[in-house]
Amino acid sequence: MKNRDHRLTFPDLAEVHCIDESDGFTRKVYPGLKIEKDTLSLRLFLSRQDAKAAHVQGIRRLYEHRCTDLFKAVKKDIRATGDLKRIAMYFDGPAAFQHAVYTCITRHLFEKNLRTREAFESYIQKLRPTLFQQTQDLIQDIQAVGRAYAECFSLIQALSLKHQARPQASRMLAELFEGLKNLVPPHFLSLYAMKRIQHLPRYVDCLRIRARRGADNPAKESEKAKKISRFEHHLATQVAGLSEKTSPEKAEKVEDFFWLLEEYKISIFAQELKTAVKVSAKRLEKELHTLSTLI
Repeated sequence: MKNRDHRLTFPDLAEVHCIDESDGFTRKVYPGLKIEKDTLSLRLFLSRQDAKAAHVQGIRRLYEHRCTDLFKAVKKDIRATGDLKRIAMYFDGPAAFQHAVYTCITRHLFEKNLRTREAFESYIQKLRPTLFQQTQDLIQDIQAVGRAYAECFSLIQALSLKHQARPQASRMLAELFEGLKNLVPPHFLSLYAMKRIQHLPRYVDCLRIRARRGADNPAKESEKAKKISRFEHHLATQVAGLSEKTSPEKAEKVEDFFWLLEEYKISIFAQELKTAVKVSAKRLEKELHTLSTLI
């Protein structure tokens, strides 16, 4: 898809098209860009969600071809940030981590559901003067996760060594260490959207506080843990039940429940961190009921 000045572009796209079929029924299809190997194509999708997911990736590819200077600027800013190299040891090493940071930031900045040429051009004009600051802010958000992870990792490691002769404390610390690795796996930058990543430091700090207090008083930590264990069990069951047949609505609700449970843990174990939303056992029960009604 090219125009006269040989720059990649695309026609204005509606959100949905209705096609009259020979049997008298009307089928809804959803137009969007799609990356196919090294080619960017315009396709019709049967799912609105699939269309959007492919289209925003196509928009990013268009910007990548049209605005190479912006992508190079992001990469340069990442390479210039020394602290990223220091925390990379926890996340597959410097090269892989810097690439993951680059992909995460450019996805956040350039994967947009823009469906007209005017919106496409307008967005990049607004982004240009703010790109440096936005990139710096996003790098700082990622650094905050890395620093929180490193501090929690080191503390649990030190406490585990100190209390290795105390079975209850040792077991509790091992469980928290697993919780840390599950919450922030090496691929967390591709696993979570930026809006989720920005909250990770609080959740990691909650684990750190639990480790410190739990090592001093594992019995008290165990009592508090009972308040979340049932919800963790239900979440694990819901995650295990996800498949290709699961509706997008349910998959999104399961993810929302995961993050709501993290907020609930803060309310139980580390109230000084403060929750981002109002949460209670009653609200979690209500969300579980809603999940049970979805397919």
